[in-house]
Amino acid sequence: MSSPHITAPGPKSRKLYIVLAAVVGTVGVHNFYVGRWRVGVAQLVLGGFSLGMGVKGFFDFMQQLQSNPPDFSDPMAAQAFVSTALQGTGWLATASTAAFVIVGVWVVVEIFAVKRDGAGNPLG
Repeated sequence: MSSPHITAPGPKSRKLYIVLAAVVGTVGVHNFYVGRWRVGVAQLVLGGFSLGMGVKGFFDFMQQLQSNPPDFSDPMAAQAFVSTALQGTGWLATASTAAFVIVGVWVVVEIFAVKRDGAGNPLG
């Protein structure tokens, strides 16, 4: 009996790679698609951190808004509320924003620079 023959999958689509990068690039899906697992995991960690902290910050802000609603008819009171609410996020918001910007720039560079999949085959 002969051993089964395993064929390599066909070339990965560069167009699909670009679409994935544009839509879900911050979590590295486009790199998983082309077999660049290490880069994909790094983007998943950074992008996941960024998105997770962004969602947490939004819910914290909404919770503070419900527990102590400002008088929006007074512009100074509303501005003071928003300023105070944003101060509570501190370094976490800064780190989250920095991670998002880093991954965003990284993805844009990859859209233009990556021409081969993880195995070195050209993207079709």
